[in-house]
Amino acid sequence: MDRKAKILELRAQGLTYREIAEQVGVSKAWVGHVVNREEFERLVAELRNKR
Repeated sequence: MDRKAKILELRAQGLTYREIAEQVGVSKAWVGHVVNREEFERLVAELRNKR
């Protein structure tokens, strides 16, 4: 499993950015970047499907 998938899986389990960062071995900022990017891509996909 790549880091991005691991981060998203742990976030879905309700872990905090700090807990995820410690487990995956990245910074909290990187965790936030990955989570926010995923949410943005999901919103864009939803808006495109409404057309």
